[in-house]
Amino acid sequence: MFLPYERTCLAALAGVAVLGLTACDSGAAAQPTPDTSLLLTAGPQGYVLNPNVPESLDLDAARVATIADPDTLGTALGRNGFSGGESRVWQQGQSYETDLVFTFRTAAQARTVLEVEHQAMTNGLGVVASPGGDIPDSWAYTMFGSTRQGNASVFCQGVWFATGTHLFGITTCGPNPGDESTALARADLQLQRAQLLGGG
Repeated sequence: MFLPYERTCLAALAGVAVLGLTACDSGAAAQPTPDTSLLLTAGPQGYVLNPNVPESLDLDAARVATIADPDTLGTALGRNGFSGGESRVWQQGQSYETDLVFTFRTAAQARTVLEVEHQAMTNGLGVVASPGGDIPDSWAYTMFGSTRQGNASVFCQGVWFATGTHLFGITTCGPNPGDESTALARADLQLQRAQLLGGG
């Protein structure tokens, strides 16, 4: 099983980072634009955003951004109205959290691709999958595997859930074993943000 992210090699994620700044008006100081991304705006306590990871995901970047087989996922994304995605990677030492959102034309398409992720969990060697707590249309998992670049070995816990026309993935990884509680708590926060911004 290969995981999508390695701290020092980010070639798999392609795109352009988006910075939001407002223009000065009437001599007033420039203020940052509110972050309207559906993704969480802060990482877990003590984690910082990796500025080297592009936030925008096209089909080629999205297909290699999860634990699913890239060819299987790429086909599913293409057949199910994938219209773009975003990613954020939060880091603390050798530990990291990857937050993803994929957008589709319909809620049914988002749920179809959720099932592709679920199948990747259930078919993965050493992956344990279960419903994602109180989050509707979700699957949580724990696993041990290697990153796609660099072949670093990591323990990961993650949650995938569909809400509206969006599919979200929260994955926490590091050199030491953990449980799903952190990923589930972060997924709860992610669901709340999506609902607040009308994405769920």
